[in-house]
Amino acid sequence: MDLSVKDVIDRLGGDRAVAAATGLAQNSVCYWRVRGSIPIQYGDDLLRLARELGESGITLELLVRLTGARKRRSPKVRHSDDQPRCVA
Repeated sequence: MDLSVKDVIDRLGGDRAVAAATGLAQNSVCYWRVRGSIPIQYGDDLLRLARELGESGITLELLVRLTGARKRRSPKVRHSDDQPRCVA
């Protein structure tokens, strides 16, 4: 199964649960969704949470792939209305 950043975060309990597991603000995790990538330094925390939740589909290989999943865009491009917004 090919999971996206959104899928991984959702399977791990959402922004709030992932933020708690990583020690980050919920808004930071939300921006992972917007960027479409997960910073690799949080891989151990995410794998630990995945094990606790019994999410065997979330593997180190998947997380490494998702670190490079970022969609390239010009820094001048503004978010369109159909892109997720992160609110505190």
